[in-house]
Amino acid sequence: MRFYFLSSILSLALCSSVHSQSSDYNFFFSDGFGVIGGNAQIDVMLSIASGVEEISGWSLGVCHSSSAIDIVDVLEGSTTAGIDPDFSDQALIPGQGWTVGVLLSFVGSTTLGEGSGYSLHSAIYEVLEADDPVLNYCSSLGSPPVDTLVAFPDSSTEIPFQEAGSITISDTPPFTLAVSSSTVAPGGSSELDLILGNPLPIQAISFGLNLGSDHLQPLNIIPGSAIDLATGTAGPDFLAVDIDAGSSTGATFMCVLSLSAPYAEIPTGNGMQLAVVQYDCSADAQQGDTFTSNLVDDLGSPPVLLSATVSGVDTVLVTESGMITVDGSAQGPSFIRGDVDADLDLGLGDPIQLINYLFTSGQEPTCLATADFDANGDLQLNDIINLLGFLFNDGSAPASPFPGCGPDDSINSLDCPAYPCP
Repeated sequence: MRFYFLSSILSLALCSSVHSQSSDYNFFFSDGFGVIGGNAQIDVMLSIASGVEEISGWSLGVCHSSSAIDIVDVLEGSTTAGIDPDFSDQALIPGQGWTVGVLLSFVGSTTLGEGSGYSLHSAIYEVLEADDPVLNYCSSLGSPPVDTLVAFPDSSTEIPFQEAGSITISDTPPFTLAVSSSTVAPGGSSELDLILGNPLPIQAISFGLNLGSDHLQPLNIIPGSAIDLATGTAGPDFLAVDIDAGSSTGATFMCVLSLSAPYAEIPTGNGMQLAVVQYDCSADAQQGDTFTSNLVDDLGSPPVLLSATVSGVDTVLVTESGMITVDGSAQGPSFIRGDVDADLDLGLGDPIQLINYLFTSGQEPTCLATADFDANGDLQLNDIINLLGFLFNDGSAPASPFPGCGPDDSINSLDCPAYPCP
């Protein structure tokens, strides 16, 4: 069986001598929370006392006796995600629990020392029914059974102190996060929404998103109306967006609404806009192509999990994918940016018309998008200054489309009902 080799490594192959159980090394669990029909996450934690020997590996079993949950996956914890161990193996045993064994280094060159909260593994359980199941470290799973031990560079092992954990289960509906459908033109840009359903108020949320094709490149993830509602103009206390988080088509998002009391919360709701994803589509994408965008938990280092925080406890999100369709008809009207007076040429008349429109109630340009020099979606004094700088002071050129007629590939396109492109 797979763990015969593991048991050999952690005992026979190391010629180990097993010390008695000691509180110098303490296995315990993080808090766990789940809802019926969803998933629950709980972490295997380790504390190592000050002044004791560093460890180079561990093996353990985690048992559950309740039918309310069943194990579906075991991921690296936040501590181990940045470590490439010489040996790592795990086994999921449906209806009973799971086992894992890790040797950071066969020769003791990588170790863990003094620390109060190492996250070694994140276990994901399917929540099947109402109960508050208890999890125990055990040495009864596998064939031969996998012992719960820590291993040392000198080839000895020790039985750590072990504390049981539990998962609090609610009969409320699951927490959901869905990707909206979206349409984009070849060579253009577009947006999609992430839609939240939360039966209880949440204080923090994280996710990874893979757009599903090399033709699609994420540009940014912007907090949506749900976060704006919770935090107001101040915004969240912590926001981390990582574009290209280990994948050219992926990005990660982590948001903590408040780092100190009183804690802001996204109120209970369904169909709330959590975030807006802006992305580009390559010009060689084909008309009619469709790509599936998925919410994932394997991007970033350490991986950013699909998780919402409820009353200080993390719960796993139930996700729904979205579809991105490549459609050339999604392109906006064609024009030349900077040609405010729509005479197919840039000249002094263009900044003059824009000045009159913005400050003297002059005639509105027939294509407002031509006046948005920097394509930021707003007409302002800066557009006039930049246009004059380009015309008379060797300043930067207008954003695309320029110098010829073309479709607006910006996300923030203004109205353009008419423009005389040839």
